[in-house]
Amino acid sequence: MARKLVQELISGNRSAFQQVYDQFHARVYLFAQKHTKESNDVEDIVHDVFLQIWEKREKLSPTTPLEAQLFVITRSRIINNYRRGLIKDNAYQNLSSQYLPNATMDSFEDDESIQKLNEAIELLPPKRKQVFKMAKIDGLSYEEVAKTLDISKSTVEAQMVKALKFLRDQMGNLPFF
Repeated sequence: MARKLVQELISGNRSAFQQVYDQFHARVYLFAQKHTKESNDVEDIVHDVFLQIWEKREKLSPTTPLEAQLFVITRSRIINNYRRGLIKDNAYQNLSSQYLPNATMDSFEDDESIQKLNEAIELLPPKRKQVFKMAKIDGLSYEEVAKTLDISKSTVEAQMVKALKFLRDQMGNLPFF
């Protein structure tokens, strides 16, 4: 389902964009708010993120979780605002050192991060990778994954915890999931 939504978004479906906006706006807003002080700045960042998603939708990866791509773009927008001096605070140092090995990120230069995430996903054990992809990429609930694979929901949850821990370790502290 999530993969289909991304495909529709890439093809320019405005309804798909509205679904993405409705589903992720609050999470993107909270993430941006956590790293900025002014609510006007937060609103501008969130607006820029979704504008960028629409304008550069062709560059989205249908195989990478959309949520991960949104957070990479949001992080980039926050850093760009700090660089431009729109947000004056020493939090820039904290944010860039916490999330970026080098502070030279711009819109969709995040392809490297997305590529690294895809590579990390491929390193997961086969069953764990299958559970992860069904839950995060295909957008199935844990219950749906459990039914499809004929395993318990707690097994799905355990596999997801292990997969997410592994991916966080591989990616550093990037806020993907």
